[in-house]
Amino acid sequence: MSTAAMTNLLSLGKGLYHRGRPVDQGGGISMAASDSLKASQVRDFQSDLVTVLEKWPANALVKDILVDVSYDTIVSKTNRMQLILKEPRIDMVHGIVGARYELDERGRPYHVLTYYSSRTAIQLAVANLDLVATFLEDNFGSKSLKKDKFSEIGEGLTPPHGLSKSRFQQLIHDCIHISSAAIPHFEKSVAEESLVTIFPTEMSAESLASALSFEEARRLVVDETTLLLSPTQLEDLSKKAPYLVTMAIKDSFNIDDNLDNDWAETAPFDIPIPGAEPTIGVIDTLFDQNSPLSPWVDYRPMLSDDIPAFPSDYEHGTRVTSLIVAGHMLNPELDDGCGWFQVRHFGVAQTIGNTVSGLLRDIRRIVRENPDIAVWNLSLGRVEEISPNVISPLAACLDELQNEREILFIVAGTNDNTLSRRRRIGSPADSVNSLVVNTARLDGTPASYSRRGPVLSFFTKPDVCAIGGDTGEFVKVLDTYGVVSECGTSFAAPWIARKAAYLINIIHLPRDVAKALIIDSALSWDATALKRGITTEMGYGIVPQRIEKILQVGNDEIRFYLSGKATSYETYTRGIPVPLLKAEYPYVARAVLSYAPACDKRQGVDYTNTELSLSFGRQEDKENKEGKPRTTIRPIADKFASAPNEFVPFEEAVRKYKRKWDNVKIRAESFKRSRPKQKLSNAGFWGISVRKTERLDDNSGSNLSFGIVVTLKSLDGRNRIEDFIQQSIHLGWDVREINIEEKIRVNLESQQEITFE
Repeated sequence: MSTAAMTNLLSLGKGLYHRGRPVDQGGGISMAASDSLKASQVRDFQSDLVTVLEKWPANALVKDILVDVSYDTIVSKTNRMQLILKEPRIDMVHGIVGARYELDERGRPYHVLTYYSSRTAIQLAVANLDLVATFLEDNFGSKSLKKDKFSEIGEGLTPPHGLSKSRFQQLIHDCIHISSAAIPHFEKSVAEESLVTIFPTEMSAESLASALSFEEARRLVVDETTLLLSPTQLEDLSKKAPYLVTMAIKDSFNIDDNLDNDWAETAPFDIPIPGAEPTIGVIDTLFDQNSPLSPWVDYRPMLSDDIPAFPSDYEHGTRVTSLIVAGHMLNPELDDGCGWFQVRHFGVAQTIGNTVSGLLRDIRRIVRENPDIAVWNLSLGRVEEISPNVISPLAACLDELQNEREILFIVAGTNDNTLSRRRRIGSPADSVNSLVVNTARLDGTPASYSRRGPVLSFFTKPDVCAIGGDTGEFVKVLDTYGVVSECGTSFAAPWIARKAAYLINIIHLPRDVAKALIIDSALSWDATALKRGITTEMGYGIVPQRIEKILQVGNDEIRFYLSGKATSYETYTRGIPVPLLKAEYPYVARAVLSYAPACDKRQGVDYTNTELSLSFGRQEDKENKEGKPRTTIRPIADKFASAPNEFVPFEEAVRKYKRKWDNVKIRAESFKRSRPKQKLSNAGFWGISVRKTERLDDNSGSNLSFGIVVTLKSLDGRNRIEDFIQQSIHLGWDVREINIEEKIRVNLESQQEITFE
């Protein structure tokens, strides 16, 4: 493929700067103009808490009390209760232990947060609510307190005796969005073994199993908050402690790839001897060692020898691995330019009769024992749809491993065999830190079997699409008996796994940069595409088939990346020398941020622990309140839709917070009707700022790695990349050009072809 009129990716290396959170100089607590509070609302909530105290079982299995608090909307961290139900001690047990969304009678979403609080804290809350309600009744009667009067508290309006102005205002603020409270209650019957998740308290899963006198209690424990229970055991738990259970899903699952396939013909090709090619990890069904590609596959069966295996148990895994090893040879028209890959294949599943608990155990062991593998392909998936409120155990496992290790899971988006195109994706395609792949047809439309996101009613899944075959345009794969025409997300994911391994193992890009680069390659400068934004079936879009189109951009574009660790509140850099033309920047810009945060499945929809926000744009000279000069960033005018129309009824909240808490951030401008930008500082540079917010107080976001990919597109079509490189070097940047042609040449030379007789 010709790479004429293309420019290479650049690496910008320079010391990033860090600073802590500035001292808050704000004016304290305030109400929004749209907020209001009546005494009757407070009395209702007070009555609900009294009922919780009265009805909480005297013989409860946990020390303190679980309370479901319903809000009237999706609430940000600052609009949740700060003082009400606050424990005098600080620990990692008490506080919010669960979060989910429910819909009101008009179909609008609202938060339900589950708190674990002591009886003393709830009693104090009841007393404080009485003070708030009495204050409102005495001063406003049946009318509402609003913003103008809220600011008069402590001046014209006197707080109750013994309460400071700030504390009393916080108590009032806590009540604004609360609608009700109740004891959690799980009620569901199941007919087979289930993975049961409990709220996190001082009662661990093992302690709970022992307390209920379950036989072989230790064997039932999956992790600290998950048990593997029989229908009888779950029924017993539901009767004795219905307040403890958050979710139950059946443990068994079958592989969801039951789409039609057929035998196919393809031109014969030579199979070379493996050399120094990168190794991709595959976790799948069994691999048939009689495959012609067997020399390229280090096969490691994980199932017991006592379990009988049938020919059908080898088909899926063998075919997936064939595409990773030699997809470019099996499908010459889809040659991605990545060459051959070796595979370390772990056979963990059969076509039917698998268990989530067994797969969890195997995945953790496999990743722990194979630290040399950076990219893992997981094309297994459940037929059952994911829960809108709780992450699946398999997805949580993948997210944990990717936060702890510099690895990337490429996960198939699962298939809708009914072709309804309305089913939600199946586990583990709800993994937030993984790169989840759906299938696109050759004409750019979703495959007929596409399933859809989002995850936890908010997070973008799938992330991207690749070619995975469909009616009339199958992908060719290889098994023991010959070449087969296949389709499914299982055969789209390997194309992305190949690209990710190329970027990480051959180009040596950091994991988060590789992920950001793949997502960036699926984006467009087109105004219509930007407005459409993320879609539930195709995520951020279709990844180009050729690796060159990921690593190179047009002659009128400049693309560079930065990577680092968010060690403080803000990580930033200045002095990016975007080329000027007569004191103006003749560019539109796009920036993609990716990171793999720690996640907490116990927090329900509030799943990710760390938020990284992204600002990218021109440096601007300003003055602070004391008149001292300071430099800020004027962010680019973001035209990327943060959520698509299909996300209704969550669209309003998601747009408002610009996808806050999602682990991929995109800031993008439209090329159409854009004009050059004036420089805003004497130096005339651009800057980047990444700010960190923690949801919990456990330092789980400490030293969090991130990658940023920036693309600049010239409005006048001129190539200024040499100016950019020279100015960057002059300013002390360590600039490295990724020469794709040289990488391809070296890679091909290392793969000497030898024909097997």
